[in-house]
Amino acid sequence: MEKEQYDLLVKQLGEDAAKEIKTQIEAHKVEFKSLVDKINEENLTAEDFEAKAKEITDKANQHTDEVVKILKDEFTKILKDQGSLITGMQKSGTPEKAEVKTLGQMVKDTLVKGEFLEKNEELSKIANKDVFRVKGNSDINNFNKSQEIVKAAIDMTTALMLLPGSTPGTSIGAITDYGMRKVQLSLNNDTHMTDILPTLPCNDKYFGVSVEYAETDGTATTAENVAAGQSSFLIKTVEFKVFKINTLYNFSVENLEDIDQLVARIDRTGTDNIVSKIDAKILTTTGDGSTDIKGMYAAGNMTAFVAATYENKVEDANICNLIGKMKLQALLANEEVNAINMSPAQIDEIEQYKDANGNSLMDRSVKFDAQGNLTSVKGLFVVRNKNQAANTLAVYFSEAAEIGIRSGIDMVIGTNSDDLSKGMRTLVLSVRVAFGVGKPAAIIYCSDVTADIQTIDVA
Repeated sequence: MEKEQYDLLVKQLGEDAAKEIKTQIEAHKVEFKSLVDKINEENLTAEDFEAKAKEITDKANQHTDEVVKILKDEFTKILKDQGSLITGMQKSGTPEKAEVKTLGQMVKDTLVKGEFLEKNEELSKIANKDVFRVKGNSDINNFNKSQEIVKAAIDMTTALMLLPGSTPGTSIGAITDYGMRKVQLSLNNDTHMTDILPTLPCNDKYFGVSVEYAETDGTATTAENVAAGQSSFLIKTVEFKVFKINTLYNFSVENLEDIDQLVARIDRTGTDNIVSKIDAKILTTTGDGSTDIKGMYAAGNMTAFVAATYENKVEDANICNLIGKMKLQALLANEEVNAINMSPAQIDEIEQYKDANGNSLMDRSVKFDAQGNLTSVKGLFVVRNKNQAANTLAVYFSEAAEIGIRSGIDMVIGTNSDDLSKGMRTLVLSVRVAFGVGKPAAIIYCSDVTADIQTIDVA
């Protein structure tokens, strides 16, 4: 339930009545979400789902029109959060398990809908499932089942295929019916900023953040018949521009013969590359907000750590002590912090610390999980990302900045330039995002870890 909706109910009905209605709305939401969860857990048929949903909505319809509208919005969000498109509920017969359409499935559906593909009857009989191929490619004599053809990167054409025995070469098993495990590209194992920072929808070319600033504190003790001191603060809305991040895949129609293999790769690597590029744009000191995303560590978006304030204050200082002083700088400015951005190398450095006896570090302010992986330092949870520059640190509040999503990851497939004459297809993946910092004072940035540790160390 949005705050604006609740405030409207308070205005119309009073706070006590509004609280009661909010409690009822939450109860309806829990009941409806439980029903949606059962689609996958209990294989509900469409008839069962509709009947149970009607019972819930009939109870919801007993409220006022305004409350019914709020519930309708909340129910729609629940369905969207559970996977956007839910399929597999049959009108009769044995129910199929509900499925959520992935990006790869969307690619395949688009190809089928656009009549690029036709069913390969022979391979479908062998595989005991529907196998599709690009129209016109009816010769199956050169294929063993629905195998995968290994192609060179970038243009992925048959002419540049890596042949067995050539350099770098491929195993015979990759192009025959030998059942070896496929070797796939490694995905990024960073903790993405889209999982840490608030991500909100935006509906225009700009993403707005409301900022409170220039506070004046007039609180004071006053004598009899003396006016109180005036306190105030200013509010401004800062606009951040939406930018497009995209990539494309160009492949031959022959490479679409085994469509399931191809879209699985696109689903894995394309989406991962886009999310990682968002990380790279955020965790940088560059960008002006006009021609490119302004990074979290660009001037004006953060507060620099002042190591000189704590000069010669710590015995045998290390990176953990530096993090503690960065946290202290934020607290003294009345700013809350709860996270640290670190590179994998810095995290490994802390994990390798030993005491005077050669044992692993035992420090109450440094926490590890059961496998020995670093999870928090000085009460701040650790965010690992390779885009955090070497020898830098950031201690920050996870709600000090926000990511605006103009549109989610979109997929478009078609022909580009001379694709049609060459029998090629181009698939474009894109996302439109904005990034804005609302509280620079809650982002404490260290641009030189080594130098700052030397500064706070007792000489």
